[in-house]
Amino acid sequence: MNTRYQTIFFKISAYWNFGWGLAILFAHSYIFAYLGVDITADPVYVACAQLAGMSIALFGVGYYLVSISIERYQALCWLGVVGKVGTFVVFINHYLSDPTMLPLALAGTGDLIFAVLFVRELRALGKMNPQVPVNKAVA
Repeated sequence: MNTRYQTIFFKISAYWNFGWGLAILFAHSYIFAYLGVDITADPVYVACAQLAGMSIALFGVGYYLVSISIERYQALCWLGVVGKVGTFVVFINHYLSDPTMLPLALAGTGDLIFAVLFVRELRALGKMNPQVPVNKAVA
């Protein structure tokens, strides 16, 4: 059973990711223009931006499940840790090659902070290994 803090923390994570994911899915051109990021109408770019938005929103759904039970959905939480660290690495890499990408670097740093907080909550469970339940009828 989650603590009150875990429920609130992972719901905030869920709503944040779900909201940003939908915003990127449906309004990526406006968001990137506001941030000063050069955008293109190329269909491949549009498809990649929409796919990224959908993926971000789906992470939000996963975090909502974690807000219900971190113990039951800890594998989703670990997936979030990997995704957030990966986002940090990608965004920092782009920032280092082009300093105008500061908004991405800041977003990536925020994801890294959340990754650390996710690991802290996972460690509090006393289980450092993500486990997938085994269906004994099949095994």
